[in-house]
Amino acid sequence: LLARGYVSTATTSVLKSTVPAGETPSRHLHVEVESEPTDRWFDAYMAAEVGGRSEGDVAALRDVLLRPSHPTSFVSVAGHDGAIASVGQVVVVDGWASIQCLATMPGLRRQGAGRAVVDALMAQGVLLGAQGFVAAVLADNAASLGLFEKLGFEHSHSYSYFVVADR
Repeated sequence: LLARGYVSTATTSVLKSTVPAGETPSRHLHVEVESEPTDRWFDAYMAAEVGGRSEGDVAALRDVLLRPSHPTSFVSVAGHDGAIASVGQVVVVDGWASIQCLATMPGLRRQGAGRAVVDALMAQGVLLGAQGFVAAVLADNAASLGLFEKLGFEHSHSYSYFVVADR
């Protein structure tokens, strides 16, 4: 692909673990678990995500990717003010729980909300029958990679998307 004028974008590290994290209770965070992505969850996810998505992308995300035919849970964590600080989703397939759609509001990162979401997602994964966990994290997201490393996740492999380079 490189020889044909494509460039690598969005290199992603796939991490795995068989050890569920212990939940870390927090007095200043409120955790909510749903079986469907509520409007509030989805709006928070989109607000925390990097922009640039078309209306079609948003519709596909909401109506296809976030509604898998496998057991799933959606977690949101709100601060004392009630505003959602972080969200995530877990989907369990063949004993493996995929932690995905993890997003924290930019101004609220590194304050424990992401950790609270991951702890709740892992607990939900166990309840849904998971024996192992995987998470796909952008390779340049040092904070998220560090969080998963602290939780006992190890690097499995990486992948990249390729797009045609601007000419």
